[in-house]
Amino acid sequence: MYIHIGLLSFLSLTFAILYLFTYMRFKKYKAAQISEQDKLHHEVNTLQTKIQYQTKDPVTKLPSWHIFEDRVTQGIKECARYKFLMGILYVDIDHFKLINTALGFELGNSLLLEVGERLQGCIRQLDSISRQGKDTFVIMLAQLARQETAAIVIQRILQTLAEPFYIEGHTISITTGIGVSFYPADGLTAGALMHNAEYAMLMAKSHGKQHYEFYQEGLRSDSQRELALYNSISSEAFLDELKLFYQPIMNIEQRSIVCVETLIHWGHPEFSNVTSDELFNLADKQRKLNKITERVLAIACRKFQQWSASGVSAQLLAIPVRLKQLENVQFIVRLSQIIQEHKVPPSSIMLELQECTPTASMDILEKSFNMLKYLGVKIAIDDFGSGVFSLRFLKVFNLNYIKLNAAMIDDVAQSEQTRLIIKAIIGFASALSVNVIASGITSEEQSNSLRELGVILQQGQLLSAPLSELEKIDKMTGIQK
Repeated sequence: MYIHIGLLSFLSLTFAILYLFTYMRFKKYKAAQISEQDKLHHEVNTLQTKIQYQTKDPVTKLPSWHIFEDRVTQGIKECARYKFLMGILYVDIDHFKLINTALGFELGNSLLLEVGERLQGCIRQLDSISRQGKDTFVIMLAQLARQETAAIVIQRILQTLAEPFYIEGHTISITTGIGVSFYPADGLTAGALMHNAEYAMLMAKSHGKQHYEFYQEGLRSDSQRELALYNSISSEAFLDELKLFYQPIMNIEQRSIVCVETLIHWGHPEFSNVTSDELFNLADKQRKLNKITERVLAIACRKFQQWSASGVSAQLLAIPVRLKQLENVQFIVRLSQIIQEHKVPPSSIMLELQECTPTASMDILEKSFNMLKYLGVKIAIDDFGSGVFSLRFLKVFNLNYIKLNAAMIDDVAQSEQTRLIIKAIIGFASALSVNVIASGITSEEQSNSLRELGVILQQGQLLSAPLSELEKIDKMTGIQK
């Protein structure tokens, strides 16, 4: 009896174990099936997403870049066959990064979506549009009969995008720049057309906001020229290619040279017409402005001493400097060292501030001006009244001279209003012990009118053109006789 009951218990336990083992195997099998199904479902979704991304931009829902390029290629073939024109428009949003930073990427994406929708509303069904990069849209205007049609579309785009966007409680206004290229005039392939349209867009943006520009062959030449000059500035030979010219500033009553202004010419072996403004702008990008000024100051100081020994007397030597350079205290220290090395009195050096928007605070600039005053260096503002320099500079900084450019004095002999303006400038300059220099004088009438107003410091072609080192000593000695 007891053996029978034990046997039953053993069989029951064995059955339970077998049942549990079978059940666990079954669950594991079902789980594996479900896992395989989930994996397959995930792979299908991933594939669908990739296909969707290949055909549509995920942010704007516009055709993908791959699809757009294919449509442009097909459009070129149709234009070649039926003798149509085709336009490529590069539409770039200004300062889109600022919007993303201030309001977040999600709102930025919402803005891009609405921009795409507005652009679609400006074109025909046979045209195409895609987003290229973060904030640039490219449009294909297919089967055009004439280029003027593209200009009409562009005006519509500029007007449409200029209207405010209302997104998630924010009011956003944007501006754009648009570049245009045409098949076949500006390229025979999709790559060439889009590349040239992008060039035109960059040129449009350089002219300001809400501009558009048609591609011209000269745009590419200008860009290639700028690149060549940019690379040349980084070369070892660059500083040796700088040539200096000198133009006197005269006291016309005493017939004496008050100052010799140093002018810089870049004797580039390939491009001979590099202006000083272009040179300074390129050098600024390469952070070579200070190197140029140091080189020019060293050469000019050496020549200044030689001129004095040769009988050419002048009170001052003027060196062009950008206002931005004076934000660096080490640069001022270096100028002081160069002046001392060449044994030129600091009071004989005049830094002539060229137009340049300051990037530092007025407090920092004021400290720099005080350092220059302590050194004894003179300060002049070039192109006073027509550049970035405001009357605040006269209030805050220690200035010695202001220069009126040719545009300020060109009609002084004929215009009473011009004479009144110059008289007013002379009045407050005199009250601040600041001397006034008139530059760009080309006629006796100008010179005499300015002299009557009290401007006796004058400079220009009438008195002397810029002179090379070889011309300078003989001609300047003659000027003072």
